[in-house]
Amino acid sequence: MSSVKPESTARTLVFAGAVALGCALIISATVYWLRPLQVAAGASSYMHAVINAAALVAAGQTLDEREILARFQQFDVRILDLETGTFTREVNPSRFDYREQFEAGQRSQPRFMPVYLLRDGQEIHCAVLPFYAQGMWSAIHGFVALSEDLTTIRGVAIYEHGETPGIGDRIQAPEWLRQWQGKRIYGSNGEYLFRISARPDDAAARYTVDAITGATVTVSAVDQAMARWFGDEGYAPLLAELRRAP
Repeated sequence: MSSVKPESTARTLVFAGAVALGCALIISATVYWLRPLQVAAGASSYMHAVINAAALVAAGQTLDEREILARFQQFDVRILDLETGTFTREVNPSRFDYREQFEAGQRSQPRFMPVYLLRDGQEIHCAVLPFYAQGMWSAIHGFVALSEDLTTIRGVAIYEHGETPGIGDRIQAPEWLRQWQGKRIYGSNGEYLFRISARPDDAAARYTVDAITGATVTVSAVDQAMARWFGDEGYAPLLAELRRAP
């Protein structure tokens, strides 16, 4: 009966270890070199969502990364301190990712948020504001663009979510997002009136977007997030101040 020599077993173990180490190094190197590409792709998607919400992208239009960047650079990017309701210089907009303030499942609002202003001279032509909701399965991130009056919705973009395919993911459907255009968030006295509802109400039609059938949890999350972000503890104080500005 033959036996395996100790040196043969040792060589096998050394070889297996070397292969495992080599594979680990290859994977690590791949992740290292692909990381900048992933970051760049994420930044491009983020910027595209901002300009898309502001209606700077025509329906069906495809932009390359240089075109996306050129349009994004039209915005005056400011950082809002939600504790004071005013812009701050404490945070560098070019190095700020508001999403880093969130933890999984967190429902409270962070202190700082970016605001993207499109100006015509000194006058604000459009303001794009990010919002966050905790959906059924994961975070929902999007942007709401407001027109010159800072109460009428110019456009909406949902750029990150993990909702159920064919149901909750319809929050990203162009036909649903088009419903938002022209809807008002605030009443004549600045009171928050916007809602997403399955019950049509002609009296409140200018403030209401139709709900998505079968996506109650997701739609409710977006509806509640809108009320939170555009309420008194969110963007409402800033928007009121900007409306009063000469």
